[in-house]
Amino acid sequence: MATKATAPKQFLEKCNLSASSIPEQLSEHAFKLDALLPDWMARRCVKVAFAKPKHSFSKEKIDAFLPDKRKKNLTIEGRTEYCAKDGDFVDIIANHWAVGLKNKDEKEIVTGVSRQLTFYVKLTEGSVDPAIIEAFAKDKELI
Repeated sequence: MATKATAPKQFLEKCNLSASSIPEQLSEHAFKLDALLPDWMARRCVKVAFAKPKHSFSKEKIDAFLPDKRKKNLTIEGRTEYCAKDGDFVDIIANHWAVGLKNKDEKEIVTGVSRQLTFYVKLTEGSVDPAIIEAFAKDKELI
């Protein structure tokens, strides 16, 4: 089993990458590396290992190889684009709930319903199957 210190080295060898690789090459393999790292601490350990003189990756290359996940919060538009590409009923429901209520405060209820309505409107404007949207909108248990 690979340790935290040897895992980055093995991954680089497997993908035939090095510190001299261009950021575009590194970003092509970013999703593979991300799938191997279970949590933020593992990601941090790999970033530190790549920054050490042995590998000497530049900050730009590390950012291309391990992008910051905190910047991936989806907006309502981003969620509707994803649902339009995928067209999966379960993803539509999950994203509908994600933009919904955060707590039971009166102002939050109004804001949450407004976000959900915006999500619904953007879905209808997108290329999502109208039958899926109608089934989603009419099922009171889902909403």
